[in-house]
Amino acid sequence: MVQSINTKSELVVEGTAFMG
Repeated sequence: MVQSINTKSELVVEGTAFMG
């Protein structure tokens, strides 16, 4: 479960950086 959350957090950060 921790890994899933970590992956989701990284994905959000990458998506935000790409959009920004």
